[in-house]
Amino acid sequence: MQYLRFGTTTYKPLGPFLDSASGTSLVSSATSSLADDAVIVKHDSTAGTTMQTLTAWSSVVGAYELYPFTTGETDTVGPLTVIINDADLILPLRNEFFVLSQPVYDGMFGSSGSTVLAPVNTAQINKAETTGIGVSTDKWRG
Repeated sequence: MQYLRFGTTTYKPLGPFLDSASGTSLVSSATSSLADDAVIVKHDSTAGTTMQTLTAWSSVVGAYELYPFTTGETDTVGPLTVIINDADLILPLRNEFFVLSQPVYDGMFGSSGSTVLAPVNTAQINKAETTGIGVSTDKWRG
């Protein structure tokens, strides 16, 4: 699974693109013109939306292509699935992504020199009646 930052433009590889005739041959010049159907399905969506920038792909290596995700395509936090299909030329392709909110993404990957830390609920940590592993009321003694 690859992660995307909410509301940002980014390039991510899609693939591998495989020839539909053999099922094993790599298609090294995959472009949007190969696809009869290229959609993005966002979290809690009942239908896919057509990929917005189908002409701006660039080849990476072998049968992988870089796709430029737009801010409109990364505008929903949660799972995002890319489905590309052309029965005559390539096997169906499915790539999974996860759109993270900007603070979470920045905390995980340190974007833009960020020092964002995950929020901590110190009231729960300092709570007197909190019991956990190693507390005398526990039955487990690992």
